[in-house]
Amino acid sequence: NLQESFDNIIFLSKHKAASGKPSLTVHPIGIPWQLDNELSGGIPGKCSPPNYLMSRLYCSILKECKIRGLDSRYEVTMEATHHGPYVDLPTCFVEIGSSENDWAIPEAGAIWADILVKELGIASQDSKDITSDVNYKKLAVVMIGGGHYVPKLNDAARLGDRVYCGHAITTYALDGLFEDQLRWKNVIFEAITTTKIGIPFAEIICLVDKKAFK
Repeated sequence: NLQESFDNIIFLSKHKAASGKPSLTVHPIGIPWQLDNELSGGIPGKCSPPNYLMSRLYCSILKECKIRGLDSRYEVTMEATHHGPYVDLPTCFVEIGSSENDWAIPEAGAIWADILVKELGIASQDSKDITSDVNYKKLAVVMIGGGHYVPKLNDAARLGDRVYCGHAITTYALDGLFEDQLRWKNVIFEAITTTKIGIPFAEIICLVDKKAFK
């Protein structure tokens, strides 16, 4: 039983983008809008619970890039929910992008390694405080609408340590679903309910990018 060994998962992976721009990214996983998993893995219609450390990891990698003078080289961003696998533990991907040349650069791997060692150590120390302090109001943001890269979710993450980032469902994921109201609702419901599972100590709020919907 995996849950007897650990309570959350962080996948270290590579990110591929047509732009080829060097990047360091963080994102939750799931394919709640898809009907098959042939190209993406996971379980159609399902999201894995998001890892509550996502916003912290994003802010830490952003800060560390500035300290090391790498902020002009790397685009640091969160991404919307996409691909598999499906797991029932709080999960996220941290990635190096966006081309084969970038994947082999030692500094990119080193900066992620340093951040993960630091943040996982902090998380193990304060996880009880996070979940038990009822007087310390916390929010978990679910993003609805927008593109694959989510600047508004980045902004939410930078608001401080009371704000956590959950799933982000893009406009393109919802395109074509509006005529099927039940399926559309199920996608949003899955994003919200699994965010609550992954970040149970926070109040859920939905951030809707109205301009992204015509």
